[in-house]
Amino acid sequence: MGLAHSASPTDEYGDGSTPMGNPWAGPRCYNAPQQWQLGWSRPLQDITATTLAPGSWLTVQLPGLVLQSASFVRVTPTWNAGATTPTYFISYRPA
Repeated sequence: MGLAHSASPTDEYGDGSTPMGNPWAGPRCYNAPQQWQLGWSRPLQDITATTLAPGSWLTVQLPGLVLQSASFVRVTPTWNAGATTPTYFISYRPA
C-alpha cells in the first residue's frame, strides 16, 4: 500500500486510531492523509494564504470521513513565504 506508520512524537506506532499505528486494536479506519494517499478521498477544501487571508476565518462543515469522497480540509500554511511547514489534515471520523 505504501503507507508510512502512524506515529506519535515518541513511538513509531503511537497513533492507535488507525491500522497503520495499531492494527491489532480492533476495527479502525485510515486517517485523512492515508485515505488521500490511497486515492479513497479528496479534500473538501484546500486552505492556503491564497484562499484564507491572515486575520480572517472560515467555516467548514465536515462530513464523516467515509461518508463522501470530498471529506477533509487540507491546510498548507503558506502565510510565511519561504518557511518549511507541514501540511495539516482536518477530518471527522465518526464512531
